[in-house]
Amino acid sequence: GHYVSNTESDNVVRIVAYRKLADYPFIVSAGRSVDEVEANFYRERNFYLAIRLIATLAILAFFVTLTVLAVRLQRHRAELKTQRRFLETLVDNIPSGITVRSMRAATFGQYMLYNESNELIFGKSAKEALGKTVVDVMPARYAAEIIELDTQLLASPMVQDVVRVRDLPGRGIRIDRLIRMPIFGADGEVDSIV
Repeated sequence: GHYVSNTESDNVVRIVAYRKLADYPFIVSAGRSVDEVEANFYRERNFYLAIRLIATLAILAFFVTLTVLAVRLQRHRAELKTQRRFLETLVDNIPSGITVRSMRAATFGQYMLYNESNELIFGKSAKEALGKTVVDVMPARYAAEIIELDTQLLASPMVQDVVRVRDLPGRGIRIDRLIRMPIFGADGEVDSIV
């Protein structure tokens, strides 16, 4: 069996185990202090608690960082949406026709931007023009002129300032001034024409 004893001389609480020896008229006892018995348990427990604490702090730091990044991303998206709406409003309310056409191989010549003033100039809405080429939007004679200007601009990428006279059916003779410029991509090639 065993029992707990408190020695008055050194005031240490001990666990004492005892047993009667077989075939002998003796009882053997051995005692160890409670602190000594529980020391290994507490050492291992403290080690596991430290590991748990470090893992919990690492997970907490990860989620705090993730939350901060998510909030920043949402804020950045909202700012971009606000800027985009502002730029769209600005472009649509400029009293000059503004178009942007792609010069990338996959979408060569297609309108990417077509403001409201162009609707009045060409008689086609943005929905009708976006994704189409000048051949689809303009009369063949004017489309050929624009394609020739595109060829010149791609050969020598710089701002073009062109004044031309056009006879629009039902509207009479008009003098147009085209200011055209290249927009370069990351590779240094002409990405689109404004």
